[in-house]
Amino acid sequence: LDKKISIVKSSHKKIILNVMTSGINVPSWVMSKNVTTFSFTASNPNQPIFGKTFTVPVYWDDTYLNYKKKFIEALGKRYGNDSSIIGVMVSFVSTINNDWYIPKNTTPNLLDVGYDNNKLLEVGKETIDWWAEAFPNAMLKLPVGVSLQYDGITQTDLAENIIEYAYNKYPTRFYAQVNALSPALPTVNEIQNINKGEKFYILKILSRHPGKIGFQMLSDVTTNHGRLSTDSCKEPLCILNNSIRIALTYKPRFIEVSYKDIENK
Repeated sequence: LDKKISIVKSSHKKIILNVMTSGINVPSWVMSKNVTTFSFTASNPNQPIFGKTFTVPVYWDDTYLNYKKKFIEALGKRYGNDSSIIGVMVSFVSTINNDWYIPKNTTPNLLDVGYDNNKLLEVGKETIDWWAEAFPNAMLKLPVGVSLQYDGITQTDLAENIIEYAYNKYPTRFYAQVNALSPALPTVNEIQNINKGEKFYILKILSRHPGKIGFQMLSDVTTNHGRLSTDSCKEPLCILNNSIRIALTYKPRFIEVSYKDIENK
């Protein structure tokens, strides 16, 4: 981290610290501490780990969270006052990277070991607060998505509740973001009739916070345009332009695109 941060600072650029602390990125010595776990098989064919099965800590395990808190505190002591670091990722239900991702094919397993939205909401609040304290001057960025649906709980309840908490507590610092930008997303006008619990309801929640949200492209369009194409938009430039056009209807603070697409101009 010291080396990477030094390189960026020497180029007079700013940094968003994106440190993986969950799922497959948890070190083996933490896993050996008798943490509660669940297993999943990577189901996205666009990922290099596709088809592999992993065993990872449940998102709410106390032992795992204690080490995670200590790690965030250590990061804060080393980098918390570095003015070049303008943002940190505050993910708490990430499994493969720092995206919001709860594998659907593990639903029975997770419910069996105690999955509960209220429990995860408290984990989310704690995690955001840890990062906020460790990096008092940085923006707090949280990718949001759907969670498990069970016993009358909808797939968007958890995201809605943690977004409400974070915007109320950190109104000048918190940014929710959707890391699935493509031409397939609806515009802000097209989501107004979407109901609570439906997939794109999260976009409706974000639309209530113009200027305080962000988007990230689902992937680069230079090499993965087939993954993002629609019937009316198949070429890379069309995909990128339409994606950005859709995102701008929500009045975001930032839109993240791939360096490959920047290099490809």
